[in-house]
Amino acid sequence: MADHAEEQEMEEEALEAIYDTHFEKVASSKWSLDIYPESGDPSDLDELNHVAVRLLIDLPADYPELSVPSLQVEIIKGLADEHKDELEALAFEAAASLEGTPSIFAVAEILREWLVDNNQKGLDDVSMHAQMMRKKKQGEKAE
Repeated sequence: MADHAEEQEMEEEALEAIYDTHFEKVASSKWSLDIYPESGDPSDLDELNHVAVRLLIDLPADYPELSVPSLQVEIIKGLADEHKDELEALAFEAAASLEGTPSIFAVAEILREWLVDNNQKGLDDVSMHAQMMRKKKQGEKAE
């Protein structure tokens, strides 16, 4: 039987090394990870990143071998509630597909890729006009 606590600790150390100040251990089995589309000089990040999210992670005692983490997405900036739902679905799908292995980095990368593809001003505008323009743009991308 694997030592789940040891595997969780190793994953925590890796995430801390990769994400530095964007990773926080909230409690022994609860982590928080701020995800931005672009990284780099902190003074440039606000100009480069129009969207950002926080991934809240709650690890069951038998993670990663026997279960998936409970994941929740919070909007930090630039996104509407509909995006939160879409990102949570992406996160859950990714975690479920990786059941049995440490998955937080992979989930975070999938969310970051989505943010890169959608790193534009105004996604938090929920007016009908803005929603119509976004749908039109998505239709053009699909063609």
